[in-house]
Amino acid sequence: MRRVFSPAAIVSLFVWYGIVLSGNAQAAARRPYGGDFKIASTGKIITTDPALVSTTTELELARQIHETLYRIAPDGTIVPALAQQLPKVSQNRTELVIRLRPGLKFHDGSSISSSEVLASWRRVLSASCASEHWWLLAPIKGALEYRQGKSTRVTGLERINKLSFRIRLSSPMPNFIEALAAVPTAPLPARFLSSKEPKDAHPPGSGPFKWSVSRSTGESIVLDAFLGHCKGRPYLDRLSLVPYSSTRAASLAFELEEVHISYLRPSHRVGSHQVDNGPQAWMTFLALNPKRLDQLPQGFHKAVANAVDRESLVNYLVGDRGSPTDEVIGLPENKNTNRELRANPKAAKEYFKKLALENMGIPPVLVFLVQKGQILDRPVAERIQVNLVDIGVVVSVIELEREAFTKRIKAGEYDFFLAQPLSLVRDHELQLLSIVAKTSENAEIEDLLQSLNNLPGDSNRSAIVREMARRYQIRLPWIPLFQHGRRVYLNKSVRGYKRSATGLADLAEAWSVE
Repeated sequence: MRRVFSPAAIVSLFVWYGIVLSGNAQAAARRPYGGDFKIASTGKIITTDPALVSTTTELELARQIHETLYRIAPDGTIVPALAQQLPKVSQNRTELVIRLRPGLKFHDGSSISSSEVLASWRRVLSASCASEHWWLLAPIKGALEYRQGKSTRVTGLERINKLSFRIRLSSPMPNFIEALAAVPTAPLPARFLSSKEPKDAHPPGSGPFKWSVSRSTGESIVLDAFLGHCKGRPYLDRLSLVPYSSTRAASLAFELEEVHISYLRPSHRVGSHQVDNGPQAWMTFLALNPKRLDQLPQGFHKAVANAVDRESLVNYLVGDRGSPTDEVIGLPENKNTNRELRANPKAAKEYFKKLALENMGIPPVLVFLVQKGQILDRPVAERIQVNLVDIGVVVSVIELEREAFTKRIKAGEYDFFLAQPLSLVRDHELQLLSIVAKTSENAEIEDLLQSLNNLPGDSNRSAIVREMARRYQIRLPWIPLFQHGRRVYLNKSVRGYKRSATGLADLAEAWSVE
């Protein structure tokens, strides 16, 4: 017998069927938990200690392991991470009160409180830590005195209670909060900070991923999802950083889909991969040996700058991912300058011709050090070598492993090397502070902080800072070349890959469709 349904029953049936379909659709669209992303790597990982990272690969890895008080979103806005909310700022903009989220944990299970945050910052500032990123906290009142050993405490840091603390700045800095979103300011556990034993090169953090129990599988570095992350567990179960002996091997591994993420362009066309073009957040400088500059006739710095063709460096090496620049701070993409940057090889040639005559007709021989494992270093150095040879300068390009490279730089046994500061902030004042801290003495840093204290707080502030940067540039032994972004190649299964305004990946939001 055929069953007859009433009109009301038919309506109810359709409503129920619609709910089921809607629920199934939402379930299908929901990000799945699970998956293991493999990332190709060619650089050696020495440390993921947030205060000591010195390469982009180490910084990218540390970003996944260590959480900061705030994060910089892709659109440049600041969002709370370990902090419960944005800081409460005093009327004169020199005091910030920050409260942490309750119940925060490090990967080792220990609690995160204001004590760990402040102790971690004092460690970064201390000269014994030898962190090259101490400048991030230099605007704090008493930071320079503490670093120089003139004080036993940082007067601008005050613990209020277990979850709250106060920061006093030596002068108003509108975007100082960006420093608290930079990886080197991430807090570390109390047991690591207080230990008198040799420090672990890979301390536990509070980021979305933690070191796997096995630490590694073969040569790979393996990270597991951290269930207690402040924003909830990441979607992926695991991250693996897979090292390769050469860029060619890493590129081939991506083509064969052995890895999911690569910073190296595939050597053959791979139709199934995705490309993510990040912001032009990285700056590249030609660093000159300041001691040898003092021994050479005046004008050497300018002559080298005139010899380098910045346009060709960008066109041949980074293409549409880069912009030539002669300014020491990053500028908006495609708005670098209102004029074309042109080399002046004729003027440079005249200078080096006089230099050769003073040296009994022998052309100067200059040493250009490059570090192995850095994708851009060798081709940039060779391009600059050609520019200098054209004007009568002999350049010897020497490629060294990281340890030997660092040793030669500290000993001053070089004429040139490529300086590529880690992309930590986008604020111009902090960027300028970074360059001055890396190339100058404490007096210059104090002078800069005092100058910033006298700046107006209106819309003209940014333009004044740019003009200050140009004045400092004359005295600095770094020649700006170009700014660029990192092009990332993604396997077809990768979803949710995001990068902050500083170009660093946030893999806590990534997931896989496999």
